[in-house]
Amino acid sequence: MQKIRGGTAKPVRDSEPNPNGIPRFNAERAASLPVPDECLCGGKKLYMDDGRKEYVWCACVRQEQDDVWALHCLMDCGIQPYILETVTFDTWIPSFNDGCNYAMSTALKYATDEVRTPWLFLSGQRGLGKTHLLIAAAGMMAQRGIEVVYYSAPELALDLREAEGRFEAAPLIRKLSQIRVLALDDLGAEHATAYSDSAFHQILDKRYHERKRTILSTNEPLHKFPDRLKSRITDVRTVEVLELEGTDVRPRLDANQ
Repeated sequence: MQKIRGGTAKPVRDSEPNPNGIPRFNAERAASLPVPDECLCGGKKLYMDDGRKEYVWCACVRQEQDDVWALHCLMDCGIQPYILETVTFDTWIPSFNDGCNYAMSTALKYATDEVRTPWLFLSGQRGLGKTHLLIAAAGMMAQRGIEVVYYSAPELALDLREAEGRFEAAPLIRKLSQIRVLALDDLGAEHATAYSDSAFHQILDKRYHERKRTILSTNEPLHKFPDRLKSRITDVRTVEVLELEGTDVRPRLDANQ
């Protein structure tokens, strides 16, 4: 198991040679190979598969690499560990708003790859649990070893403006355009400028055309968004729109504490 500076776990890369000179498999090949149900390597990490006449990773190593990569995804997702532990599907309270439970079940299916559309759009008034579901889905996918980046829209707009001032915005835009899953909370609450609007459009437009997994939440009605974004959000081939209905749960949460 390897570590990078600051303690963040990093997976072993396929291109690194083994000490005995046997090449590692590339990621696509490794993912396609069957994994034995138990350790067969006797501590050697590799064992000879008689059927294929080649060395393959043992189950113990494959599981270790999966665990290390999942830890890397969790630590790099942009959500504080305390939030990841407490804001989950298990801590959702179904009795608070019946009109939100379909959104919860759909978000859970999205996080476990049971929803076919690449985008999930959560909308509704404040206090219904949109952020809870967005974080729960993002955290579950990161725990599964999927690269996720979480941002609130106001924070992203601020980071983009600061990066622009340092002439460093392009790498951030490129990262958010290409990351496997982007979770963008409170869309429409950002302090909009011509530059931030352009950057948001660039990020979301690329993700839309490449069908990259994207979770959005907003308190704003759909008609408040620019026509180009509204057109994408209403594309049922790409976006699952979830309207949360009910009353603000926060006073009831405070009463239960």
